[in-house]
Amino acid sequence: MGNNFNSFSPNSVSPINDDDVLCVVAGDELIELSIILKDVPCDDSTSTDDWELLNLSGFESCALYFRETESQLFIGSFPGYVEPPIENSHIIAQFPQDFLDDVPEYIECEVEVTYVGGKVTTAWNIIKFRVRSDFN
Repeated sequence: MGNNFNSFSPNSVSPINDDDVLCVVAGDELIELSIILKDVPCDDSTSTDDWELLNLSGFESCALYFRETESQLFIGSFPGYVEPPIENSHIIAQFPQDFLDDVPEYIECEVEVTYVGGKVTTAWNIIKFRVRSDFN
């Protein structure tokens, strides 16, 4: 399976499962994602509590990439950052203003970490979102 994560935010439960959808409102300016990156065993036989934190030693950058759900339509990306201490494998990312204004109702995101020297790892699970428009 590869890398995985648990996600904690006001709009979700923990751990995030393949069927979980985070509900967000276009136009909101304080949507922050708080993601704990974990290394997942390929056999899925262990509890999420037993997964090891992803080693971020040598971390250089992090990006979140968005597309329309079950599509190749790329929507955009924005950076995340490591919340110290680095040993906690905790990534924080905040949606840029207007990012959600013209997106489809269902979008999904992957988290990519780049290490010094250019090596990249991508979280296995995809974060799913349902976006609704604001009333005003």
